Amino acid sequence: ASFNSVAFIASFSDLDITSLHLVACATNGSFFGKLILTTTFPLILFTVMLLYYLHATKCFRIKNLEIEMLEGMMIKGATTLMLVLYPAISKKILQGFDCINFSDQHKFLRQDVRVDCMDSSYYNIIYFASFMVILYPVGIPAALYITLKRKHEDLYEKESTRENVLPVAKSERTLGHLYIGYETSLYWWEAFDILRKFFLTSFVVVLFPGQALQIV
Repeated sequence: ASFNSVAFIASFSDLDITSLHLVACATNGSFFGKLILTTTFPLILFTVMLLYYLHATKCFRIKNLEIEMLEGMMIKGATTLMLVLYPAISKKILQGFDCINFSDQHKFLRQDVRVDCMDSSYYNIIYFASFMVILYPVGIPAALYITLKRKHEDLYEKESTRENVLPVAKSERTLGHLYIGYETSLYWWEAFDILRKFFLTSFVVVLFPGQALQIV
């Protein structure tokens, strides 16, 4: 019981909402249910934010400054949330591929041993997790890089140097937290850094699980 209480508290640092008792009951403790909830919750949240933004810009369409400030706040909030949740969501997705081999005929999912990896129903998890790999672990860094690449000319003032970085005010309001900490030639570094986090916190889950080599 003491171990479970400590693990429950520590789970919040991993931002795993599926560790909550209410969520566990709602999903009946199944890994597939937790996977669906973990991956769809951010999408629902981003959709609500988008609808609010569209509604607000319609209401304030005459006040351009307010629209720009709201746009900056929404984009910064969405990207920050994405960066914070990215490791936990990616880890949950890759756990869908992590099976324990008891023998050639007996393989079970490590996170939910009720799931038989040799059973045809397991393919539902495989297909869903494979799609989410494209959407989250691969899609988010790619979208981040493409966005920064397309807006590269608008990120910095022409007077910017390696020692004195001068961001454009409008870009700083929306994407400043993604590139201001880096030199002008390395504006894309946040996309690389998020991939580094992915390999350290998520991809390692499926590499030599349960073996000392995994630590290496």
